[in-house]
Amino acid sequence: MHPYRLEYASLDPADEQPQCFEVPSISAALVVAEINATGRPAEVWEGNRRIARLERQDGARGSYWRVSAPS
Repeated sequence: MHPYRLEYASLDPADEQPQCFEVPSISAALVVAEINATGRPAEVWEGNRRIARLERQDGARGSYWRVSAPS
């Protein structure tokens, strides 16, 4: 099994390298995403396969992560 990776696109349009975090599990990816919430979507990868997209959503009772399958 490949390790998971959480990726954020770079904030600098001139920099094509994403910000990456190696994580041991999907649940750990959510924790790392919460700690590093940047107001931009993140993607969870397993090896070379994107498995989910995470987007922070504001709700009436608080914020939550919207998890969607890759398109």
